[in-house]
Amino acid sequence: MTTDEIKKETVSWFSDKGNSEQVEFSNKLASVYDVYQKLLGPDAKELLEQAGCDDAAYPWSDAPVETIEAIVEVVQLPDEP
Repeated sequence: MTTDEIKKETVSWFSDKGNSEQVEFSNKLASVYDVYQKLLGPDAKELLEQAGCDDAAYPWSDAPVETIEAIVEVVQLPDEP
């Protein structure tokens, strides 16, 4: 899927949710996004090892980043998770 298609599908899925469900999902995604940001940082390998993920395909490619950023853009994370 292209980034635009991902955004379109995310909008479609997200708009079917009620306001409280959207807020709840946004808060949960903010927590996931925070960890995602840490895993993009310089300590990623150590974090993976601490989590028992020694077999993770690290270092990552940049391909999934656009996908994640497109979803986060649509969902609009809260200022503070």
